[in-house]
Amino acid sequence: MTKPPYQPIACGLHETYQLAAMRQAVVDLSWRTDEDLLQRTRVVVEDVFTEAQAEYLRVKTQAGDRYVIRLDRIVEARWADTGQPLLG
Repeated sequence: MTKPPYQPIACGLHETYQLAAMRQAVVDLSWRTDEDLLQRTRVVVEDVFTEAQAEYLRVKTQAGDRYVIRLDRIVEARWADTGQPLLG
């Protein structure tokens, strides 16, 4: 399956992901996998980085699984402690 071209996200939202990474924040995250399946889980945000002209979030689940998620594939992100959406 060919990935669609990366669609940049709003700068404010990108900065919020960076803040979450700096704080190692716990976030309830929903995203679409490469197979276009909806994945939902609580994660610790570890890093935001750019690679091959796309931006990614590196996260770890409570079970220790790690994922690298392209930012434009994220459907919803909420602060786990308040339930409030991450807004840019």
